[in-house]
Parts: sequence; C-alpha cells; structure tokens
Amino acid sequence: MSYFSQLDLYNGNMFMQDHELISFAEQYEVNGINYIGDTQYLESVVGRHALSQYKMCVFVVNSLFDFDQVIATCNHEITNLPANGFLYLALNKFLAIPKSQDQLPDSYDSAIFQVITNGVNASLFRYYNGCIDGGQRFNWVHPITRFIFINENIN
Repeated sequence: MSYFSQLDLYNGNMFMQDHELISFAEQYEVNGINYIGDTQYLESVVGRHALSQYKMCVFVVNSLFDFDQVIATCNHEITNLPANGFLYLALNKFLAIPKSQDQLPDSYDSAIFQVITNGVNASLFRYYNGCIDGGQRFNWVHPITRFIFINENIN
C-alpha cells in the first residue's frame, strides 16, 4: 500500500492549494495582495502583502459564517480592486450557518456554487470545489472550496 500526504507533493512544505495560488499570482503578475479573514497562514506562505495598490484580494473564511455576510464582504472588496483585479475566496463549506434557501440544487457543493456566484458582483474566473480529490486536499488552514472572481468593471 502506497501512502503519501499532500505535503509530499510539493517538497514537504506546501499544500497543493498554496502552490496553485502562488502559481496563479505569478502567471497573472499579481505583485500586491490584500488579505482579509482567516489569512495569517496564507500571508506567511504566499507573501506579496499590500494594503494599497493591490491587484488581488485573498479572503479566507475558515470559521462559522453566514453566506449573506460573505457575499457582502466580497462585493465590498471587489469595489476596491482595479479593473481586471482578482478576488480569491477560500471557503470552509462545513462551517456555514444553515439558512433556508428556496430553489437550490440538492447537491451541497452545487448549492454553494449557486449562492456565491449569483451573489458576487464579478465574473467567475476559476472555481475549485475539492470534490474530485476524495478529500485528500483537506487541511485546517487553506479551505479547498475556492472561487476566483475577476473585476471586469472599469470605473
């Protein structure tokens, strides 16, 4: 039986989703990132921290949350991004505060996708739901349900 941990994939020092975020920042020349939410870990791994003149906002929700509050925060942060700036939302879907919603798909992941993408006022650029890996990417610091939105509104 072969056994490996997700840390073995990147020289034993990085989760796969950390690597993907760093690669995304490099590919799209993101030099400044504003971090909000539960981001202490990611700030130390990804770096590029900027309080102003940033091209990306990284918002990690890894504590009890209400979808309406998350969406309101996302929409507020999008207004602070430059044209073609990115909002990265990593969401621990298991910590959502239950709320009755009408007309949602039966699949929990599909319902989360619908609520977030219908509520956030930006174009979805990428989406990772974490379902295809059988839970191997799960960890306590970088949630596997992730959305990347792009601000295509030119003010």
